[in-house]
Amino acid sequence: MLKNISMSKMEKRRFNIDLQVIRIQKKLETLFNGVVNGKFDENSEENIDVFYSRSISGLILMNLVGIDKTNINKFITDGFNDYGIDCIYRDENSKKLILIQSKLMKNGNSCPSKGEVLKFLDGIQKLLNLDFSNFNKKILEKKEMIEETISDVNYKIEMILAYTGTQKLAKEIEDSIISFENNINGGISDLISHKIVDKTQIYKMALNDFNSQINIDNIELLNWGVISDGENANAYYGIVNASYIAELWKKYDIRLLAQNIRFFKGNSNVNNGIKNVLLTEPQNFVYYNNGIKIIANKIERKLKRSLDRNAGEFSLKGISIVNGAQTVGCIGDVYEINPEKISTAKVFVQIISLENREENYGEQITKLSNTQNKIENKDFASLDEQQERIRKELAVENIEYIYRDGNREIKFKDNFTIDDAIIAMGCYHKDVVISTIIKRAIGSIYDDLNKYPYKEIFNNKLEVNLLWKNVKIYRICEESIKEKIKQQASKKKLILVHGNRFILHMLYRILINKYDYNGTDLPENKLISDIIDSTVEIVNNKSTEIFGDTYMANVFKNNNKCIELEKKIFEEWEIIENDNSSEHNHCEDKQITLFDM
Repeated sequence: MLKNISMSKMEKRRFNIDLQVIRIQKKLETLFNGVVNGKFDENSEENIDVFYSRSISGLILMNLVGIDKTNINKFITDGFNDYGIDCIYRDENSKKLILIQSKLMKNGNSCPSKGEVLKFLDGIQKLLNLDFSNFNKKILEKKEMIEETISDVNYKIEMILAYTGTQKLAKEIEDSIISFENNINGGISDLISHKIVDKTQIYKMALNDFNSQINIDNIELLNWGVISDGENANAYYGIVNASYIAELWKKYDIRLLAQNIRFFKGNSNVNNGIKNVLLTEPQNFVYYNNGIKIIANKIERKLKRSLDRNAGEFSLKGISIVNGAQTVGCIGDVYEINPEKISTAKVFVQIISLENREENYGEQITKLSNTQNKIENKDFASLDEQQERIRKELAVENIEYIYRDGNREIKFKDNFTIDDAIIAMGCYHKDVVISTIIKRAIGSIYDDLNKYPYKEIFNNKLEVNLLWKNVKIYRICEESIKEKIKQQASKKKLILVHGNRFILHMLYRILINKYDYNGTDLPENKLISDIIDSTVEIVNNKSTEIFGDTYMANVFKNNNKCIELEKKIFEEWEIIENDNSSEHNHCEDKQITLFDM
């Protein structure tokens, strides 16, 4: 006789449900009970649904960016008036604003509805427009962070649609997402992108044991060497086939970087350079790349493969990659595209043993390995003789010009950096394209110190008094824009946020053409403020007419759009510029019509 078995509400919900979904639910309960949405309550169907939805977002963040589960609740925004945005996280390592919509599909073979996805897109559009009306308290608490992130040209936005189903999104839903992205990106950037995380991927994430260590039994080091203190081998080093690293990345993903303070940054400029070498010169990769640093709780050398130093086989217990995350991630990405290229590439690897070391030894290695100064293109500007000329001439005027990084003491009260000079003189330049370059990626100015646009800014014709004057006007403009941002809403606020470099460019052009710009005297703050207001008003009135409903961030990164806007503003101000005049010029070099607005 069978015993009378009483099924709980939770068990009834699981009856005839997809096995993978059941296992996902169980893992979510194990990980997030008491962490997300308070205590897991199986007696409340509503609470159960909320719990699972929020927990899926938490699981994704743990896997994709490596945050600790105890911090998950800080980023959950799910609730009334969330506009479909269940989770918001700013990843400072990859420079991404991650927006997640997560859904538990009980039967395991469905997908989100069109209405749910469109709600998600509408919510994101509101954030991009800096429109926080009717959002819930959780999102409003992040208002300052969101505004700051959206205003930062270095950050991109990643939309993640996560659901425990295997059914593909309907074509009309996919089309809506792609259309939304195209509208935001404007054909010139990858400002926003999306990622679909379905049941298969979520299940794989759920299988991860975040607390277990990673062990490797057969890593082969070519031309290996050892660092020891005389008695114990403290570290080994050598060359490893890049395909082996790719397989590790494929198997363990971000878990490999559990102790790394810098996770993989995806398609950054540096990483694109790494990938290019892997694809074009894989045989030279080992010479160009700094390599990978690994810490391991224990290292054992297998004697059968270690009769000489040509090749040695080692087993590692409890490993973590603490430096070289970008290298590993790039190798993994290229491996998916072209495994044959990866098979011919090699990478230098250093493995440090933590055995018999103090408790925080690994933490110290991680910290110090990731705080070394890195060489950027800007650093090579210090070799340009013009930079030292500018510094010396300004020093005579008791003005400190800082064109190289360092901790040296600032001598003078008045000072500015090479980046300040780039922004001021680049936006002052007659060519509005330079201001768009500065807005898109100021670092690209330093790509080639012998060509445009760097040479247009720094050359022997640059007068230091004009430079210092322009820097001061730039600073006044920045402060004025900051104050106006606080007072504005909707589109004008977006123009101020995203169009700051274009506005500065127009400020200089109007001052040069309509007012006396000779000498060192600065224009009155009110005049600067009025010109900014006029520029914003014209852009606000003309941009939709010219470009339609284009996302403003991309308007000011687009050369042709900024040229068109400049023409409209010149028409309003009745300005005619001589195309043949010098780029760094004063009022007398211009053909202007002297009509004030």
